Amino acid sequence: MERVLEPGHIVRFKNPLPHEDPKYLFLVKEAHYDVENPRGLIQDFTTKDWLKPTFVILLNELELMPFETDVLLGKEHSIILENKELLYGTVTAVSAETTELKLSHCGTGVVTNIEITISDRNQNQTTGQLFFTRSFLESADFGR
Repeated sequence: MERVLEPGHIVRFKNPLPHEDPKYLFLVKEAHYDVENPRGLIQDFTTKDWLKPTFVILLNELELMPFETDVLLGKEHSIILENKELLYGTVTAVSAETTELKLSHCGTGVVTNIEITISDRNQNQTTGQLFFTRSFLESADFGR
């Protein structure tokens, strides 16, 4: 059975048309499975424009975009803890090598479903959810 798409998932077309870029990514804003042909509202995730277009599309035409978490190792990133505290440090461990990226808006950035461990300047290790800022999301490659 195919994985159910939910709001916050990053997706791409399974079979893009010849004129479409196969690396083009979308953010699922809504998913409706209570109709004969499940469909969802998706938003352009690749374009750096301020106003991003949205589209209604059949969900069976989309697939989850795998995110290679090993690109995070050794880089400096932020995490958010359960108490909403933000910490910054060097990534020393990730919870999984590959995952489907799921985002949720939180304050000045987005919280992901990726659990990482960071080391701060005092070499203290802390584990939390990877927190992306807008500037990181705009510059990220995401396996494209």
